[in-house]
Amino acid sequence: MESLIGPFQSSPFSIIPKPGRPNNFCILQNYSFPHNISNTFPNHSINSSINSDDFPTTWGTFTVISLLIHQLPPNSQVGTRDVAEAYRTIPLHHSQWPGAVARIGDNTFCIDTSTCFGVSPSSGVYGSLADAGTDLFCSHRIGPLAKWVNNHIFFRILLKYLPIYNHQCTKQYTNLTAQGQRQDGGRLWYSGTTFPDGTLDEHVKNCQFPCLDLSTHTPHSSEDQQYSYNFNNIDKLSDALGIPWEHSKDMLFAPSTKYIGLQWDLQHLTVSLTIQKELWLALLLTIYQPLSTGHCAQYR
Repeated sequence: MESLIGPFQSSPFSIIPKPGRPNNFCILQNYSFPHNISNTFPNHSINSSINSDDFPTTWGTFTVISLLIHQLPPNSQVGTRDVAEAYRTIPLHHSQWPGAVARIGDNTFCIDTSTCFGVSPSSGVYGSLADAGTDLFCSHRIGPLAKWVNNHIFFRILLKYLPIYNHQCTKQYTNLTAQGQRQDGGRLWYSGTTFPDGTLDEHVKNCQFPCLDLSTHTPHSSEDQQYSYNFNNIDKLSDALGIPWEHSKDMLFAPSTKYIGLQWDLQHLTVSLTIQKELWLALLLTIYQPLSTGHCAQYR
Protein backbone atom coordinates (compact mmCIF):
# COMPACT_ATOMS: atom_id res chain seq x y z
CA MET A 1 0.00 0.00 0.00
CA GLU A 2 2.77 2.41 0.90
CA SER A 3 4.50 1.72 -2.40
CA LEU A 4 1.27 2.68 -4.19
CA ILE A 5 0.22 5.87 -2.36
CA GLY A 6 3.09 6.74 -0.01
CA PRO A 7 2.77 7.15 3.79
CA PHE A 8 -0.80 6.66 4.99
CA GLN A 9 -2.94 6.48 8.11
CA SER A 10 -5.65 3.87 8.70
CA SER A 11 -8.81 4.16 10.80
CA PRO A 12 -11.03 1.54 12.48
CA PHE A 13 -13.55 -0.03 10.12
CA SER A 14 -17.05 -1.31 10.96
CA ILE A 15 -19.92 -2.95 9.13
CA ILE A 16 -23.34 -2.72 10.78
CA PRO A 17 -26.75 -3.98 9.56
CA LYS A 18 -29.24 -1.38 8.34
CA PRO A 19 -32.38 -1.35 10.53
CA GLY A 20 -35.33 -3.05 8.88
CA ARG A 21 -33.38 -3.97 5.74
CA PRO A 22 -32.22 -7.61 5.84
CA ASN A 23 -28.86 -8.33 4.18
CA ASN A 24 -28.16 -4.62 3.82
CA PHE A 25 -25.22 -3.13 5.68
CA CYS A 26 -23.72 0.27 6.40
CA ILE A 27 -19.98 0.83 6.25
CA LEU A 28 -18.49 3.11 8.87
CA GLN A 29 -14.98 4.37 9.45
CA ASN A 30 -14.03 6.01 12.74
CA TYR A 31 -11.98 8.95 11.50
CA SER A 32 -12.07 10.44 15.01
CA PHE A 33 -9.82 7.64 16.30
CA PRO A 34 -7.73 7.92 18.38
CA HIS A 35 -9.60 10.24 20.70
CA ASN A 36 -6.50 10.50 22.88
CA ILE A 37 -2.85 10.27 21.81
CA SER A 38 -0.92 7.40 23.40
CA ASN A 39 2.27 5.42 22.89
CA THR A 40 0.22 2.76 21.11
CA PHE A 41 -1.56 5.29 18.85
CA PRO A 42 0.77 8.31 18.55
CA ASN A 43 -0.93 9.92 15.52
CA HIS A 44 -3.73 12.48 15.69
CA SER A 45 -7.06 11.43 14.16
CA ILE A 46 -7.93 12.40 10.59
CA ASN A 47 -10.89 14.48 11.79
CA SER A 48 -8.78 16.47 14.24
CA SER A 49 -7.06 18.20 11.31
CA ILE A 50 -10.30 19.07 9.47
CA ASN A 51 -12.68 21.95 10.19
CA SER A 52 -16.14 20.96 8.98
CA ASP A 53 -17.12 24.66 8.89
CA ASP A 54 -14.91 24.94 5.79
CA PHE A 55 -17.50 22.81 3.97
CA PRO A 56 -20.79 24.69 4.53
CA THR A 57 -24.09 23.56 3.04
CA THR A 58 -27.80 24.26 3.42
CA TRP A 59 -29.87 22.35 5.98
CA GLY A 60 -33.65 22.00 6.00
CA THR A 61 -33.86 22.53 9.75
CA PHE A 62 -36.96 22.37 11.95
CA THR A 63 -37.24 26.17 11.87
CA VAL A 64 -36.82 26.40 8.08
CA ILE A 65 -39.47 23.74 7.38
CA SER A 66 -41.90 25.13 9.96
CA LEU A 67 -41.74 28.62 8.46
CA LEU A 68 -41.95 27.31 4.90
CA ILE A 69 -45.10 25.31 5.71
CA HIS A 70 -46.63 28.32 7.46
CA GLN A 71 -46.29 30.35 4.24
CA LEU A 72 -47.85 27.74 1.93
CA PRO A 73 -51.34 28.24 0.43
CA PRO A 74 -54.24 26.02 1.62
CA ASN A 75 -54.34 22.32 0.66
CA SER A 76 -50.69 22.17 -0.43
CA GLN A 77 -49.06 18.74 -0.38
CA VAL A 78 -45.68 17.37 0.63
CA GLY A 79 -43.54 14.38 -0.39
CA THR A 80 -40.08 13.13 0.56
CA ARG A 81 -37.32 11.22 -1.24
CA ASP A 82 -33.88 9.94 -0.25
CA VAL A 83 -30.87 9.83 -2.57
CA ALA A 84 -29.54 6.27 -2.70
CA GLU A 85 -26.05 5.61 -1.25
CA ALA A 86 -25.49 9.34 -1.19
CA TYR A 87 -21.95 9.66 0.14
CA ARG A 88 -20.66 6.73 -1.87
CA THR A 89 -21.55 8.51 -5.11
CA ILE A 90 -18.84 11.11 -4.37
CA PRO A 91 -15.36 9.89 -5.38
CA LEU A 92 -12.36 11.11 -3.42
CA HIS A 93 -9.53 12.84 -5.21
CA HIS A 94 -6.46 10.57 -5.19
CA SER A 95 -4.59 13.11 -3.07
CA GLN A 96 -6.99 12.20 -0.22
CA TRP A 97 -6.41 8.45 -0.40
CA PRO A 98 -3.60 8.35 2.23
CA GLY A 99 -6.15 9.45 4.83
CA ALA A 100 -8.86 7.01 3.67
CA VAL A 101 -7.15 3.68 4.31
CA ALA A 102 -8.97 0.95 6.23
CA ARG A 103 -7.12 -1.85 7.98
CA ILE A 104 -9.19 -5.01 7.48
CA GLY A 105 -6.67 -7.61 8.69
CA ASP A 106 -3.31 -8.05 10.43
CA ASN A 107 -1.49 -7.08 7.24
CA THR A 108 -4.32 -6.20 4.85
CA PHE A 109 -5.33 -2.67 3.89
CA CYS A 110 -7.86 -1.15 1.49
CA ILE A 111 -8.54 2.36 0.21
CA ASP A 112 -12.06 3.74 0.48
CA THR A 113 -12.07 5.76 -2.74
CA SER A 114 -15.41 7.46 -2.04
CA THR A 115 -16.40 9.79 0.76
CA CYS A 116 -18.10 8.00 3.62
CA PHE A 117 -19.76 8.28 7.01
CA GLY A 118 -17.25 9.16 9.68
CA VAL A 119 -15.29 11.95 8.00
CA SER A 120 -16.31 15.30 9.51
CA PRO A 121 -16.68 17.22 6.21
CA SER A 122 -18.60 14.43 4.42
CA SER A 123 -22.02 16.00 4.93
CA GLY A 124 -20.69 19.32 3.64
CA VAL A 125 -18.92 17.76 0.66
CA TYR A 126 -22.04 15.85 -0.30
CA GLY A 127 -24.18 18.85 0.60
CA SER A 128 -22.43 21.09 -1.91
CA LEU A 129 -23.40 18.66 -4.65
CA ALA A 130 -26.94 18.31 -3.28
CA ASP A 131 -27.21 22.11 -3.11
CA ALA A 132 -26.39 22.26 -6.82
CA GLY A 133 -29.09 19.67 -7.44
CA THR A 134 -31.74 21.55 -5.47
CA ASP A 135 -30.75 24.78 -7.24
CA LEU A 136 -31.37 23.02 -10.56
CA PHE A 137 -34.74 21.73 -9.35
CA CYS A 138 -35.71 25.28 -8.41
CA SER A 139 -34.48 26.71 -11.72
CA HIS A 140 -36.73 24.16 -13.46
CA ARG A 141 -39.54 25.51 -11.27
CA ILE A 142 -39.86 22.40 -9.10
CA GLY A 143 -40.45 23.48 -5.54
CA PRO A 144 -40.43 24.81 -2.95
CA LEU A 145 -38.08 22.22 -1.44
CA ALA A 146 -35.37 21.68 1.15
CA LYS A 147 -33.05 18.86 2.27
CA TRP A 148 -31.26 17.33 5.20
CA VAL A 149 -28.15 15.76 3.62
CA ASN A 150 -29.72 13.25 1.18
CA ASN A 151 -33.26 13.44 2.59
CA HIS A 152 -35.25 15.79 0.31
CA ILE A 153 -38.64 17.31 1.10
CA PHE A 154 -40.77 18.60 -1.80
CA PHE A 155 -43.87 20.80 -1.57
CA ARG A 156 -46.42 21.35 -4.32
CA ILE A 157 -49.16 23.94 -4.63
CA LEU A 158 -52.67 23.90 -6.05
CA LEU A 159 -52.64 25.64 -9.44
CA LYS A 160 -55.35 28.10 -8.42
CA TYR A 161 -53.05 29.47 -5.70
CA LEU A 162 -49.89 29.76 -7.84
CA PRO A 163 -50.26 33.47 -8.74
CA ILE A 164 -50.75 34.45 -5.09
CA TYR A 165 -47.85 32.31 -3.88
CA ASN A 166 -45.51 33.55 -6.62
CA HIS A 167 -46.37 37.17 -5.81
CA GLN A 168 -45.42 36.47 -2.19
CA CYS A 169 -42.14 34.83 -3.31
CA THR A 170 -41.27 37.82 -5.52
CA LYS A 171 -41.45 40.12 -2.50
CA GLN A 172 -39.38 37.66 -0.45
CA TYR A 173 -36.75 37.44 -3.21
CA THR A 174 -36.17 41.20 -3.01
CA ASN A 175 -35.79 41.08 0.76
CA LEU A 176 -33.68 37.89 0.92
CA THR A 177 -31.33 39.12 -1.81
CA ALA A 178 -30.83 42.40 0.02
CA GLN A 179 -30.05 40.56 3.27
CA GLY A 180 -27.68 38.14 1.52
CA GLN A 181 -26.72 34.56 2.38
CA ARG A 182 -25.42 33.84 5.87
CA GLN A 183 -23.11 31.16 7.29
CA ASP A 184 -23.37 29.80 10.81
CA GLY A 185 -20.69 27.16 11.30
CA GLY A 186 -21.32 24.60 8.58
CA ARG A 187 -24.78 25.92 7.71
CA LEU A 188 -25.78 28.28 4.87
CA TRP A 189 -29.10 30.14 4.96
CA TYR A 190 -30.95 33.30 4.01
CA SER A 191 -32.54 35.62 6.56
CA GLY A 192 -35.83 37.32 5.84
CA THR A 193 -37.93 39.62 7.98
CA THR A 194 -37.47 39.90 11.73
CA PHE A 195 -40.39 38.64 13.83
CA PRO A 196 -41.70 40.56 16.88
CA ASP A 197 -39.81 38.21 19.23
CA GLY A 198 -36.52 39.02 17.49
CA THR A 199 -36.16 35.75 15.55
CA LEU A 200 -35.61 35.72 11.80
CA ASP A 201 -37.58 34.25 8.92
CA GLU A 202 -35.11 31.57 7.75
CA HIS A 203 -34.86 30.18 4.20
CA VAL A 204 -32.54 27.76 2.37
CA LYS A 205 -33.27 29.42 -0.99
CA ASN A 206 -33.68 33.07 -1.94
CA CYS A 207 -37.00 32.51 -3.78
CA GLN A 208 -35.44 33.54 -7.10
CA PHE A 209 -37.50 31.19 -9.24
CA PRO A 210 -41.32 31.31 -9.18
CA CYS A 211 -43.23 28.03 -9.36
CA LEU A 212 -44.84 27.10 -12.68
CA ASP A 213 -47.60 24.81 -13.86
CA LEU A 214 -45.67 21.69 -14.96
CA SER A 215 -48.73 19.43 -15.06
CA THR A 216 -48.62 19.14 -18.87
CA HIS A 217 -44.90 18.31 -19.06
CA THR A 218 -45.17 14.71 -17.83
CA PRO A 219 -47.94 12.13 -17.25
CA HIS A 220 -50.26 13.27 -14.45
CA SER A 221 -53.18 11.63 -12.69
CA SER A 222 -56.44 13.52 -12.30
CA GLU A 223 -55.36 14.62 -8.81
CA ASP A 224 -51.88 15.57 -9.97
CA GLN A 225 -53.36 17.83 -12.64
CA GLN A 226 -54.62 20.12 -9.89
CA TYR A 227 -51.07 20.73 -8.64
CA SER A 228 -47.93 22.41 -9.94
CA TYR A 229 -45.92 19.18 -10.45
CA ASN A 230 -45.57 15.51 -9.47
CA PHE A 231 -42.87 12.88 -9.01
CA ASN A 232 -42.67 12.36 -12.79
CA ASN A 233 -41.43 15.94 -13.15
CA ILE A 234 -38.82 15.27 -10.46
CA ASP A 235 -37.72 12.05 -12.19
CA LYS A 236 -37.45 13.71 -15.59
CA LEU A 237 -34.79 16.10 -14.29
CA SER A 238 -33.10 13.77 -11.79
CA ASP A 239 -32.70 11.08 -14.47
CA ALA A 240 -30.94 13.62 -16.70
CA LEU A 241 -28.70 14.67 -13.80
CA GLY A 242 -27.96 11.09 -12.69
CA ILE A 243 -29.49 11.47 -9.22
CA PRO A 244 -30.38 7.95 -7.97
CA TRP A 245 -33.40 7.87 -5.63
CA GLU A 246 -33.94 5.11 -3.07
CA HIS A 247 -37.48 4.36 -4.29
CA SER A 248 -38.28 2.12 -1.32
CA LYS A 249 -38.17 5.26 0.85
CA ASP A 250 -40.34 7.44 -1.41
CA MET A 251 -43.28 9.07 0.38
CA LEU A 252 -45.67 10.30 -2.30
CA PHE A 253 -47.41 13.66 -2.18
CA ALA A 254 -49.98 13.85 0.60
CA PRO A 255 -51.17 16.31 3.28
CA SER A 256 -48.52 14.96 5.68
CA THR A 257 -45.15 13.21 5.55
CA LYS A 258 -42.20 12.04 7.64
CA TYR A 259 -39.04 14.13 7.53
CA ILE A 260 -36.01 14.29 9.88
CA GLY A 261 -37.74 11.79 12.15
CA LEU A 262 -40.90 13.87 12.61
CA GLN A 263 -44.40 13.74 11.16
CA TRP A 264 -45.38 17.02 9.47
CA ASP A 265 -49.08 17.71 8.90
CA LEU A 266 -49.79 20.56 6.47
CA GLN A 267 -53.55 20.53 6.99
CA HIS A 268 -53.52 20.87 10.76
CA LEU A 269 -50.16 22.69 10.96
CA THR A 270 -48.81 20.23 13.50
CA VAL A 271 -45.52 18.41 14.04
CA SER A 272 -45.36 15.18 16.02
CA LEU A 273 -43.10 12.25 16.78
CA THR A 274 -43.41 9.33 14.40
CA ILE A 275 -44.78 6.04 15.76
CA GLN A 276 -41.26 4.57 15.64
CA LYS A 277 -39.90 7.44 17.76
CA GLU A 278 -42.76 7.12 20.24
CA LEU A 279 -42.08 3.39 20.66
CA TRP A 280 -38.37 4.05 21.08
CA LEU A 281 -38.99 6.67 23.77
CA ALA A 282 -41.49 4.41 25.54
CA LEU A 283 -38.87 1.66 25.58
CA LEU A 284 -36.27 4.02 27.04
CA LEU A 285 -38.64 5.17 29.76
CA THR A 286 -39.43 1.56 30.59
CA ILE A 287 -35.75 0.68 30.83
CA TYR A 288 -34.82 3.66 32.98
CA GLN A 289 -37.98 3.82 35.12
CA PRO A 290 -36.32 2.04 38.09
CA LEU A 291 -33.69 4.79 38.26
CA SER A 292 -34.05 7.79 40.53
CA THR A 293 -36.20 10.74 39.51
CA GLY A 294 -33.10 12.78 38.73
CA HIS A 295 -31.81 10.17 36.31
CA CYS A 296 -35.20 9.79 34.65
CA ALA A 297 -35.45 13.53 34.09
CA GLN A 298 -31.99 13.55 32.60
CA TYR A 299 -32.80 10.76 30.12
CA ARG A 300 -36.08 12.33 29.12
